[in-house]
Amino acid sequence: MEYSIRPVLMGGQIKEITRHQVKIHLHGRLGVITISPRFISSEHPLAVGCSLSFYFSYLRITDEIFAVDLNGLQREEPYPTMLYATVTEVNDTAIKASVLQGIGTVAVPLRFVFTDVPLAVGQTVEFYLSHMQAKPQAAE
Repeated sequence: MEYSIRPVLMGGQIKEITRHQVKIHLHGRLGVITISPRFISSEHPLAVGCSLSFYFSYLRITDEIFAVDLNGLQREEPYPTMLYATVTEVNDTAIKASVLQGIGTVAVPLRFVFTDVPLAVGQTVEFYLSHMQAKPQAAE
Protein backbone atom coordinates (compact mmCIF):
# COMPACT_ATOMS: atom_id res chain seq x y z
CA MET A 1 0.00 0.00 0.00
CA GLU A 2 1.34 3.47 -0.88
CA TYR A 3 1.16 6.20 1.75
CA SER A 4 1.48 9.89 1.06
CA ILE A 5 3.50 11.95 3.51
CA ARG A 6 2.92 15.67 3.25
CA PRO A 7 4.67 18.27 5.31
CA VAL A 8 2.48 20.45 7.48
CA LEU A 9 3.33 23.59 9.42
CA MET A 10 3.89 22.61 13.04
CA GLY A 11 5.13 24.13 16.23
CA GLY A 12 7.37 23.10 19.05
CA GLN A 13 9.10 24.41 22.13
CA ILE A 14 12.79 24.29 23.00
CA LYS A 15 13.30 22.14 26.09
CA GLU A 16 17.08 21.84 26.19
CA ILE A 17 20.08 23.46 24.48
CA THR A 18 23.60 22.06 24.29
CA ARG A 19 26.52 23.17 22.17
CA HIS A 20 25.66 20.78 19.35
CA GLN A 21 21.94 20.01 19.70
CA VAL A 22 18.62 21.67 20.49
CA LYS A 23 15.88 19.44 21.94
CA ILE A 24 12.39 20.41 20.76
CA HIS A 25 9.09 19.01 22.05
CA LEU A 26 6.42 19.08 19.35
CA HIS A 27 3.15 20.75 20.39
CA GLY A 28 0.35 18.29 21.08
CA ARG A 29 2.67 15.61 22.51
CA LEU A 30 3.52 14.54 18.96
CA GLY A 31 7.17 13.77 19.62
CA VAL A 32 10.64 15.14 20.16
CA ILE A 33 13.19 16.38 17.64
CA THR A 34 16.84 17.07 18.36
CA ILE A 35 18.61 19.14 15.74
CA SER A 36 21.73 21.20 15.22
CA PRO A 37 21.20 24.88 16.11
CA ARG A 38 22.42 25.81 12.61
CA PHE A 39 19.00 24.75 11.31
CA ILE A 40 17.16 27.26 13.53
CA SER A 41 16.76 30.99 12.79
CA SER A 42 16.10 33.50 15.54
CA GLU A 43 16.35 37.25 15.99
CA HIS A 44 17.33 36.60 19.62
CA PRO A 45 19.63 34.03 21.23
CA LEU A 46 17.93 30.64 21.49
CA ALA A 47 16.59 29.91 24.96
CA VAL A 48 14.68 27.14 26.71
CA GLY A 49 10.97 27.85 26.33
CA CYS A 50 11.31 29.50 22.93
CA SER A 51 8.56 28.52 20.45
CA LEU A 52 9.47 27.40 16.93
CA SER A 53 7.55 26.89 13.70
CA PHE A 54 8.60 24.49 10.94
CA TYR A 55 7.33 21.92 8.47
CA PHE A 56 7.29 18.26 9.49
CA SER A 57 5.56 15.16 8.14
CA TYR A 58 4.66 11.64 9.09
CA LEU A 59 7.47 9.09 8.78
CA ARG A 60 7.32 6.28 6.22
CA ILE A 61 9.36 3.08 6.20
CA THR A 62 11.27 2.80 2.92
CA ASP A 63 13.88 0.63 1.24
CA GLU A 64 14.95 3.37 -1.15
CA ILE A 65 17.30 6.18 -0.24
CA PHE A 66 17.87 9.01 -2.67
CA ALA A 67 20.37 11.84 -2.56
CA VAL A 68 19.52 14.48 0.02
CA ASP A 69 19.88 18.16 -0.80
CA LEU A 70 20.35 19.98 2.50
CA ASN A 71 20.06 23.41 0.86
CA GLY A 72 16.33 23.46 1.65
CA LEU A 73 17.02 22.71 5.31
CA GLN A 74 19.49 25.58 5.45
CA ARG A 75 17.14 28.22 3.99
CA GLU A 76 16.10 30.90 6.45
CA GLU A 77 12.42 30.47 5.56
CA PRO A 78 10.82 27.08 6.24
CA TYR A 79 11.12 24.91 3.11
CA PRO A 80 10.25 21.21 3.48
CA THR A 81 13.20 18.92 2.75
CA MET A 82 13.04 15.12 2.36
CA LEU A 83 15.31 13.45 4.90
CA TYR A 84 16.13 9.87 5.84
CA ALA A 85 16.75 8.36 9.26
CA THR A 86 17.64 4.98 10.67
CA VAL A 87 15.36 3.54 13.36
CA THR A 88 17.38 3.16 16.57
CA GLU A 89 14.61 2.32 19.07
CA VAL A 90 11.16 0.75 18.87
CA ASN A 91 8.80 0.18 21.79
CA ASP A 92 5.05 -0.31 22.34
CA THR A 93 4.23 3.36 21.84
CA ALA A 94 6.96 5.11 19.85
CA ILE A 95 10.05 4.94 17.66
CA LYS A 96 13.25 6.93 17.64
CA ALA A 97 15.38 7.41 14.54
CA SER A 98 18.78 8.97 13.91
CA VAL A 99 18.71 11.35 10.94
CA LEU A 100 21.39 10.62 8.37
CA GLN A 101 24.36 12.98 8.06
CA GLY A 102 24.31 13.68 11.80
CA ILE A 103 21.47 16.21 11.60
CA GLY A 104 19.76 14.97 14.77
CA THR A 105 17.03 12.57 15.89
CA VAL A 106 13.27 12.25 15.70
CA ALA A 107 11.13 10.39 18.23
CA VAL A 108 7.43 10.06 17.44
CA PRO A 109 4.42 7.98 18.48
CA LEU A 110 3.76 4.85 16.40
CA ARG A 111 0.68 6.53 14.90
CA PHE A 112 3.10 8.91 13.15
CA VAL A 113 4.73 6.07 11.17
CA PHE A 114 3.38 4.55 7.94
CA THR A 115 4.47 0.97 7.33
CA ASP A 116 3.29 -2.33 5.89
CA VAL A 117 5.93 -4.31 7.79
CA PRO A 118 6.61 -4.76 11.51
CA LEU A 119 8.82 -1.98 12.85
CA ALA A 120 12.39 -2.93 13.70
CA VAL A 121 15.68 -1.31 14.61
CA GLY A 122 17.78 -0.64 11.51
CA GLN A 123 14.93 0.20 9.15
CA THR A 124 15.05 3.42 7.15
CA VAL A 125 12.35 6.07 7.39
CA GLU A 126 11.76 9.04 5.13
CA PHE A 127 10.08 12.27 6.17
CA TYR A 128 9.99 16.01 5.56
CA LEU A 129 11.50 18.60 7.84
CA SER A 130 12.27 22.26 7.29
CA HIS A 131 14.49 24.94 8.72
CA MET A 132 12.99 26.12 11.99
CA GLN A 133 12.11 29.70 12.87
CA ALA A 134 11.82 31.05 16.38
CA LYS A 135 8.55 32.86 16.89
CA PRO A 136 8.84 36.48 17.99
CA GLN A 137 9.02 36.77 21.76
CA ALA A 138 6.31 38.68 23.56
CA ALA A 139 7.32 42.12 24.83
CA GLU A 140 8.11 42.19 28.50
